Amino acid sequence: MNNFLEMVKGGEPKSVPFWFMRQAGSYLPEYQEMRAKSNGFLDLVYSPEKACKLTLQPLQRFGMDAAIIFSDILVVPHALGQKVKFVEKRGSKLDSLKNAKDIASLSFAKFDDTLTPIYEVLSLIRGAMNLRTT
Repeated sequence: MNNFLEMVKGGEPKSVPFWFMRQAGSYLPEYQEMRAKSNGFLDLVYSPEKACKLTLQPLQRFGMDAAIIFSDILVVPHALGQKVKFVEKRGSKLDSLKNAKDIASLSFAKFDDTLTPIYEVLSLIRGAMNLRTT
């Protein structure tokens, strides 16, 4: 059993587990290479194969016990129809909802379709990790 699962179950791990934030992986040369060839951050997030590779990069390099899925919390408002931009070297920009009309414009109509690639990423990662990590 890996260290992460051992800790979750209240056991004593063989070594001290650590947390590696996904953003911290952005300095890796392999991330930088994929980022340079992409059509922006959302291209990476919504491409199951790319997001899977990006999720696995820190695990392959550092032999970690658990994966942090390459995605962003802003895919949820994006799937509801809110405009989201990822500005190079500045970060994310989410259009404001200023009134009830703006809120009413959000819709679940395309929610599942928009997030289908994220679900596919989870399946790819599970298969790629062969249950050696969580």
